[in-house]
Amino acid sequence: CLLQLFLTDPYDDRYEIKATKGYKAPGTCQWVLTNGRIMSWLASASPLLWLTGGPGTGKTMLAIFFTDELQQRAEQLNLSALLYFFCDGRNSQRNTATAVLRGLLFSLIEQQPSFLKYLLPVYEDQGSDLFKEPSFGSLWCVFENMVQDESVQTIFCVLDGIDECKEQSLEMLARKLESVSSRFRTKFRLIVFSRELPDHISRTLSLIPHVKVDLESEPDGRSDIRKFITFYAEKTLEGQSYSKETRISLEEILFKRADGNFLWAELAMNELVMNELSRSGTKMTSEQVENWLKNLPTSLEGMYKYMLLQIPAKSQTIVASILRWVVMAVRPLTLAELGAAIDATMGTNSGTNPGKTVTDHLGYCGNILRVSGSKVVLVHQSAKEYLLRRDCDPDTQSEFFRVRADDANAEIARICFNYLSNGSLKAGAVNAVDQGDKPLARLLPFPLLLYSVFHWPEHVR
Repeated sequence: CLLQLFLTDPYDDRYEIKATKGYKAPGTCQWVLTNGRIMSWLASASPLLWLTGGPGTGKTMLAIFFTDELQQRAEQLNLSALLYFFCDGRNSQRNTATAVLRGLLFSLIEQQPSFLKYLLPVYEDQGSDLFKEPSFGSLWCVFENMVQDESVQTIFCVLDGIDECKEQSLEMLARKLESVSSRFRTKFRLIVFSRELPDHISRTLSLIPHVKVDLESEPDGRSDIRKFITFYAEKTLEGQSYSKETRISLEEILFKRADGNFLWAELAMNELVMNELSRSGTKMTSEQVENWLKNLPTSLEGMYKYMLLQIPAKSQTIVASILRWVVMAVRPLTLAELGAAIDATMGTNSGTNPGKTVTDHLGYCGNILRVSGSKVVLVHQSAKEYLLRRDCDPDTQSEFFRVRADDANAEIARICFNYLSNGSLKAGAVNAVDQGDKPLARLLPFPLLLYSVFHWPEHVR
């Protein structure tokens, strides 16, 4: 039953986010503990709180900060539990209402093993169908029964990025969250982090206490972005040998142009380093650095376009293919999987190490992609939305990289099907069920096999 319930471990997801995004700058996020509505929520005056902000404004890092703070409170309070889930629109295991609920249930049972008694009877009746999207209602009833159990007096719950869930799934989840918080006001304490889009989130959550993350109007928030820039600049620009005066001037320009957006500041510094490295030892002067920063686009969309326009003409075709796969993949691909996918798409052969070959190509993608562990991911959900934009770009070079979802899905489905029929399954059937720590020898030459087997139908729909 627990094996069927498990989809992703929120604890591992939080750890991976920390590893990918980097740990927060020292002294940041403290302002939320002095905000009136947040203090009221912490004091149990309200069961539900909604924090919103635009892309790149630090919502996920605030959510991680809250999990740390609430963990301490839960440990101080007897009979308390802490649940959290970090949604991710780039990963099908973390972007549906059922995925969120399965993560919360798994965490709750880990902390309270006796709560399995609420799940087992329903599982025995419905089997593995209980954990599929159509059975969300049944699974939610199980969750409500657990929340009502008197052996736990308080359940803290942190949900980040629910706006990244699939739209139909999101509407259902938002309604249920609002209802459970109103029914169990003193028992279930929920804080939600998201953008205010799509519109039905605002409609559903409009009557609950709302805090807007606006670092430009929040004095301590402005201090956070300044601390982040100083902290990140020390790590990122350490090898650039800028004078102290240049560094101070650079940080001030970044602070003014970032407009409270952590992601923009991070991308700008990373692009500065890449620009310096591309100059073959001829460093920019202090004045050139300042002018270069002042000419950067100030929006995230503009920054993504800028990065794509830096890709050399000879690499644009393969980078466009990489971006299509990363954007449309049902789950994050490993380096080996992506390498095999690009080989199949481009008709190339990387031999026995496609992961190493694709790593070389990733260098041309700039900072729009990241490698997290062995997985290749977009730098942010907003990058996915930019690449999937519906409006054509009059600039032919940036338009070349725009991902047309239907065309890309059809291409990936065809490549996966051909991969199975013409190569990896040519010698006969393969048992795709987990074989333990040692994968079957026949799987090793075909890194894209398991993805193709399990996910090609999803690209056909």
